[in-house]
Amino acid sequence: MGFTKEIFNRASITAITDFLLYGSPVDGEVKDSETRMNEAYHKFDKQVLHYVQEDHEKLMDCANELVSEATDVYTGIGLQAGILIMMDIVKNTKFIERKLGDTAQNVDYREMYNSLFSEVSLALKYFQKNDEKSMEKAEMILKAAQCRTEDMYITAK
Repeated sequence: MGFTKEIFNRASITAITDFLLYGSPVDGEVKDSETRMNEAYHKFDKQVLHYVQEDHEKLMDCANELVSEATDVYTGIGLQAGILIMMDIVKNTKFIERKLGDTAQNVDYREMYNSLFSEVSLALKYFQKNDEKSMEKAEMILKAAQCRTEDMYITAK
């Protein structure tokens, strides 16, 4: 049973991310997200200063804008991938059929998925603004999305 311990040690978000992005796990030290971001930022900043002596702040602003946009895109991709994985797990374990029987056939999960995905994406944009008003707006969007999907489920019965 020693092999199961190794499997559980590899069962992490980082390992799954590496597998999805690169096709295999990346060996090496596992660092927390903040450390990884700080190291990458400082490495980039150092290189920019090396190659661009004047007006490097403008280049840094453009790079930060690029990273922000990439973050939005990859967060959306990550959410979609996570939801697809969850749906596959539910399908493979036959959770829906065991819990709901025939009721599961009447629920339009694609509509629920599309609704949730668009609302979560919108809420994430508000969360990124990181101010109190935006946080409240994001919370309202998520609560409304939860109610809407619950209504979809209930009316399908």
